[in-house]
Amino acid sequence: MGEQSFVRELFGRRVPHIGGAYVAGSAGIVQFVDWLAGRYALSPALIDFALLLLVLLLPTVLLLAWRHGQPGRNRWTGLERVGVPANLLVAGAVLALSFGGRSLGATTTTVIVEDEEGNEVEAVVAKSEFRRHLALFYFDNESGDAELDWLQYGIPRGLWADWRQDIFMSVREGLALSQALRENGQPDGLGLPLGLKSTIAEKQNVDYFLGGEISRGANGPSVVTSLYEVGSNRLVAERTHTGAPFDLIDQISAQVREDMGIPTQRLSEAADLPLDELLTDSEVAYRAYAEAFKALAVDSDYGQAAQSVGQAVEEDPSFALAHWLRYAIAVLSNQSETAVEAINATMEHSYRLPEREKYYVRREYHYLVGQDPEKGIQLAEMSVTMNPEDIEARGALALLYRASNRVEDEIEQYLEILRFSPSQSQVLLAVGDAYRRTGQYEQAIDYIARYSELAPQDMQAYPILSQSYGAIGQFEDARAACERALLLEPQNVSARLCLAGIAYDLADWPEAERLYDDAEGLARTAADRAAMYEARAGYHVRRGQIEAAIEDRALELPLLSQAGAPPLQVLQRRLQTLTRFVLAQRPEAALDSAAALAAQFEAPFDQLSGIGELAIYNLIGDPDGLEAAIAKVEGVIQTLGVEALRSNVVFAGGRVLELRGDCASALSEYRRAIEMDPAATAWGRAAARCLRTLGRADEAASELEPVFVRSPNAPRSLVELAMIESERGNLDLAVAHLERALDVWAGADPGYAPAEEARSLLAGLAGG
Repeated sequence: MGEQSFVRELFGRRVPHIGGAYVAGSAGIVQFVDWLAGRYALSPALIDFALLLLVLLLPTVLLLAWRHGQPGRNRWTGLERVGVPANLLVAGAVLALSFGGRSLGATTTTVIVEDEEGNEVEAVVAKSEFRRHLALFYFDNESGDAELDWLQYGIPRGLWADWRQDIFMSVREGLALSQALRENGQPDGLGLPLGLKSTIAEKQNVDYFLGGEISRGANGPSVVTSLYEVGSNRLVAERTHTGAPFDLIDQISAQVREDMGIPTQRLSEAADLPLDELLTDSEVAYRAYAEAFKALAVDSDYGQAAQSVGQAVEEDPSFALAHWLRYAIAVLSNQSETAVEAINATMEHSYRLPEREKYYVRREYHYLVGQDPEKGIQLAEMSVTMNPEDIEARGALALLYRASNRVEDEIEQYLEILRFSPSQSQVLLAVGDAYRRTGQYEQAIDYIARYSELAPQDMQAYPILSQSYGAIGQFEDARAACERALLLEPQNVSARLCLAGIAYDLADWPEAERLYDDAEGLARTAADRAAMYEARAGYHVRRGQIEAAIEDRALELPLLSQAGAPPLQVLQRRLQTLTRFVLAQRPEAALDSAAALAAQFEAPFDQLSGIGELAIYNLIGDPDGLEAAIAKVEGVIQTLGVEALRSNVVFAGGRVLELRGDCASALSEYRRAIEMDPAATAWGRAAARCLRTLGRADEAASELEPVFVRSPNAPRSLVELAMIESERGNLDLAVAHLERALDVWAGADPGYAPAEEARSLLAGLAGG
């Protein structure tokens, strides 16, 4: 058949007509599927599926047109009977390979839950496979115009707020990245190399990271944004935007979502308000807000942050997000009256908050104003029920469970995060740490080791792994974990502090001191120096060198603020370090300082002073003071729901009973406290002391066994064991334990009371 004859045959069989109609119809079908996906929030992959299916079925259409396109009756032959099924099988196989495991249905789901007041609430939530996780870095001002500096933080913060409306977005920025930035010596987050951004983003377990450069254009500020894919560092999109600040933020927000493949056309108009409607229409107010955020997140200057955010709400009293930031600053600064005022204003204007932020605001309102922590937890649980695949909501709930001492519930939330988002490998570390805190060390080691295999470069895992090994007496494994960290990062301060702690456990004092000196020489950041002084102070206390511990604490405390610790935390830390003065036989100084510091707490935070006072009165041996401190901490537990403090209260209650001569009842409380916190060495020693007092020396010795597994050179426990062995008639063992304790205290301060008592006991045994 000639070419012309073949063409005539094609037209005679109406193949071009049928094929053309099929192509035109396919285009219409694809457009309809596109509309359908947008109208009903279906997966964008459905459009690709429809297009590929129509292409794959084209051979069948052409075959049928060729065989049956002629007018008149046409019989089916073997060609159609084989060709059509074969085409269908091939099409099915290709579609299965291309779309296997991909959701083609709805991108969202609807849930109905009860809020904290018992009202039914309906919400539309995004499925996890359609959510995008982004690390958002501060933008660099390349214009040379200092008037644009505020945009370096203002634009990213505005993007964060805008994206908080989007159920398909999960963003890590600002405060979430501040620790990583400080650890890398870049607290301002500006001028970061691409490699460092990539490293930080990868540790955040996100899909993309975004940076930007600001310049001065002819019509105002201009911003070039760069969106990268995490892992490959592939530049996904580079875009240029020009306009006023609010316009810039809205432009960037929409474009980035489109570049990441988020179906922005499927969002309702109400879920994507322009920034000037969502937050504030005052650029002056927004600039003050951005400067407050920078003062808090970057400079840790709480005074300047409070001043700037105050200007923001004065300029626009309806600026809810600024009121919300003012609340956070006030809480962290121990200014409860301002905090109550700010949270009330936030609630009043909450219509100007992103939807997801409203749950956090209401939760905090119930904690601070309503003093009903259970409602706060109910709100967090409701948020998770409404957004079951929202890992941020689950992470927030896990932290509330931790504070409430609901460890199993905390772990369950972390495991659910992993189920919905397996890439969030850092959650394994959180699970391991939760098991470690509750004395389930084997489980802790399993999870932390799994995380270390997935993220071998993450230094924070190794000290926790080392502590878990040390808790079960596997000190060589503990040391290997620290050495692994040091091998990966030879200048790492935490790794040296980790090794120094193990050197103490193995009674290698010269090595421990060398490592502390090395850490001091390497510490560059305020956080590293504070951690070093804190660790070395603890070492000095264990060795009876209290004056040296006091000196290290004096060096540590000013560094806490420089490292970004909020004023309330610093105040609490100062109170907790006063036990050193009691150990130095200066109880009056400890009590006077405690009273002065306690007076600085504002209600309801004033009860927090009881936490430090528990430790002071325990060492002094004052049951009345302990009871007063217990009442304060009970108030904290009831008001703020911090059930994690319960074990401290139970132990302190046992100490009161012991000091008043009721060791039988005290023993019951000590054992309750140990069950709540198995890692507390002092509590096992207290239980053993009461058992010895009750004449149950064999049980007392058994009570100390787990203490020595995790802390073989605990000198006070060695002295207690010596007294137990003495009562059991094992004088040689008693002498050996006292000698070991005195070896730990070989460099103790002159007149250090526990060492003096041990020497007196040893002399008595030797004389006997």
